[in-house]
Amino acid sequence: MIDEYQPLTPTQVEKRMRWCVHDLEARTIEFERACVAAGEAEADWKRTEARIVVTRESGPVSEAERRALQEHGDQYATYKATAAMRDAAHEKIRCRRAELSALQTIAGSLRDQQIGDR
Repeated sequence: MIDEYQPLTPTQVEKRMRWCVHDLEARTIEFERACVAAGEAEADWKRTEARIVVTRESGPVSEAERRALQEHGDQYATYKATAAMRDAAHEKIRCRRAELSALQTIAGSLRDQQIGDR
């Protein structure tokens, strides 16, 4: 088995770090939008659910909640989907931060090697 790994040059590390920073900024904006959408969808669902629970004639709250889901399941689905999108966007940010941190460590090691080679 042949090892295909080639060490990164300082230029490649710097280029990748710049790309990570740019991508992190874009993903942060995406996350912000996802948070707003998730908040709005949750508020819509909660208003609908509350309206049905408050206007129920009698009977258990669970029946009113079941009716809310039955009649407005699309709002609940939107609420859950936007929350999942928000969570996915947040995870992408975490991954990109971890990658950037690793690249910073590599850059530091490469700098130390260059200083030691002098």
